[in-house]
Amino acid sequence: MEFAKLFQSGVIGGVRIKNRMMMAPMGTHFPEEDGSVGDHLINYYAERALGGVGAIMVEATMPTFGRPHRLCVADDRFIPGLKRLTDAIHAAGAMAFMQIHAGRGRMDTVEAVSCSKAPVPHTGMMARALRTEEVEQRVAEFGEAALRARQAGFDGIEVHGAHGYLVADFLSPRINKRVDRYGGSLQNRVRFALELIEAARTRAGKDYVILFRLSVDQIARNLPLKDAIVVSQMVEKAGVAAIDITSGSLESSEQIALPYYFPLGYNAQFSRRIKKALNIPVSVAGRINDPYVAEKILKESKADFVTLGRALLTDPEFPKKAVEGRVDEIRKCIACCQCTSVTIGLGLKCSINPSLGREGEKIKPASVPKRVLIIGGGPGGMEAARVAALRGHKVRLWEKTGKLGGQVNLAAVPPYKQELTSVVQYLGSQLEKLNVDVELDKEATLSSILEYGPEVVIAATGAEPAVPVLKGPAIGKDKVVTAQDVLANKVDVGRKVVVIGGGTVGCETADFLVGKGKQVDIVEILDAFASDAPLATRPILLDRLEKQGVRMFAGIKDEEVIEKGLRVEDCEGRTILLEADTIVSAISSTPNNSLTQSLKGKIPTVFAIGDCVQPRKMMDAIHEGAAIATEI
Repeated sequence: MEFAKLFQSGVIGGVRIKNRMMMAPMGTHFPEEDGSVGDHLINYYAERALGGVGAIMVEATMPTFGRPHRLCVADDRFIPGLKRLTDAIHAAGAMAFMQIHAGRGRMDTVEAVSCSKAPVPHTGMMARALRTEEVEQRVAEFGEAALRARQAGFDGIEVHGAHGYLVADFLSPRINKRVDRYGGSLQNRVRFALELIEAARTRAGKDYVILFRLSVDQIARNLPLKDAIVVSQMVEKAGVAAIDITSGSLESSEQIALPYYFPLGYNAQFSRRIKKALNIPVSVAGRINDPYVAEKILKESKADFVTLGRALLTDPEFPKKAVEGRVDEIRKCIACCQCTSVTIGLGLKCSINPSLGREGEKIKPASVPKRVLIIGGGPGGMEAARVAALRGHKVRLWEKTGKLGGQVNLAAVPPYKQELTSVVQYLGSQLEKLNVDVELDKEATLSSILEYGPEVVIAATGAEPAVPVLKGPAIGKDKVVTAQDVLANKVDVGRKVVVIGGGTVGCETADFLVGKGKQVDIVEILDAFASDAPLATRPILLDRLEKQGVRMFAGIKDEEVIEKGLRVEDCEGRTILLEADTIVSAISSTPNNSLTQSLKGKIPTVFAIGDCVQPRKMMDAIHEGAAIATEI
């Protein structure tokens, strides 16, 4: 077998797992408002179990009340719903574990608490230090939660000791400044975790399987690798059956869900060292979006299991497709981190898998197959074509350029963004398998559309770069170009460049230009840069620009293009001359919707999706394409 290690069965504390893949615990907001289990949550997990993963670690579950749409195990009344969940997971062929959350700590929106008085990142607030009796109460609640998990049919539980939540704060020498038995020495800082383990073993049974999730935090030094090794050895001695290694803390949040700036399998460097120090199995999570990467980690003895998180959000059938030799059909996670921005009540979303959270809504054959024309071969148009073809419609896609992908082809140009092209590769292969008639270098006009005679038109014609309103004597000398032309390598920008627009596009274009040896300045009308970027990627991008010497000017009120470059006025009324051979415009785009307007009344049904409605993110285009194709 090509993935011999990956599909070898394994044992954790007496529980046999059919392969070496476990699903990571990820908050979904799919539970009911009171934290109970409903069909929404069951459908989500059952889909992943059916996809072939060996074990599922159900998301962080609260032993206490008060968190809307957070899975709860605070009372016996939750057991029947949780039993329905474990039954569904088991029936689909996977083992079921529950991660129990001893507390969100400094990230608690009801009351931020920690081991000590400590700052809450991103808010400026201070968390309150828990009293000793409050710590003891949490230990007792954890034990009761573990008992209920066993009664609900879970094969084991996991202590959440990672990512800067409450247990991780207690472990941290930087955060834990207590003077009672829970602070000071490493032995004392681990005491809270050890008592949680003992409480679970006491209430649920000494034979009950317990795992421990642990973050290595080399950047913020909350738990460096050398300390993580010692902690791992201590929890092993306390009876833990396996360790799941991840990284990041609240002070290094960009590592919690690793964005595309980090290499695939990044955390395996830590799990390798920890595995050598232990006698129990070690699993590792983080940027494992490819079965070849997973197999390599196992073959090189960097871990005994791999923990798949976002890889199973983007494609629940990742394991099934790998074992069946359909690797080219895997929809790979691109680590864009849009899924990390979960809105309470709306639930988890994925940029490239619009079916996430809608597992109960299967794609159904069309009652009447129709002749469908998709105009535009970007990700939205390609997804619309894929879903429409799956439903049995006769689908044709026209793309005016010689290449599918649309704006993704440009978005993949800046440093570390190349994985975006996997979206186009996946959708392209799907269209080919579904026999969608794709015509490249085919520009849609009113006459050509009418001549073809479709019953349904889905316009995915995108947007055009907005023309900046600039003044100055040098505007007419080809001094101003667009970021799109720069990324497409259509222009020579010279050595000195000023980028107008400090959003994600402007900042990533600057990053690209600096890598080409250019001297780059960025000007932005707002007070912040890359404010439209996900929280996980923004600090890394801005840090890269700073380290590479990019000057960034915020709060700019006025701009004038002159022979030497760009003259600007800042928020304090000061005039600044920024020398430049070229001015690069990276401001907003304008919807390309003229064709859609001309089709009204001439084609039976016309839809518009993506940027031609309003310039937004790739997620919006793909989700809209799928939704519209489901309706027709």
